[in-house]
Amino acid sequence: MRLFQSVSPTTERLTRHVLLPSVLPLILLALAATPKEVFGCANRGYMAMAVVLLSTLGALGTTVRATNAMRMRDPRARWWLFSTIVLLLPALLLAPLA
Repeated sequence: MRLFQSVSPTTERLTRHVLLPSVLPLILLALAATPKEVFGCANRGYMAMAVVLLSTLGALGTTVRATNAMRMRDPRARWWLFSTIVLLLPALLLAPLA
């Protein structure tokens, strides 16, 4: 079953593998732009770590999916790898702060 019935397969793949995973990096950037008086310094850090943890777990899942797709020589494996890259962005954004 297709997610969107009236859109092309390329648009559906872009939505599934780029737009949806990019929500987590955008949340992390929004947290970074939020003044510390809103949530407090420690709470912002905990929220950022939760976003990074969720994103990293999602990247692990997409990596497994891409590996399985590569084994079956499925051409969609590259889309799953691209999702992995997008989901690893929060960890890369947070790494300089450690």
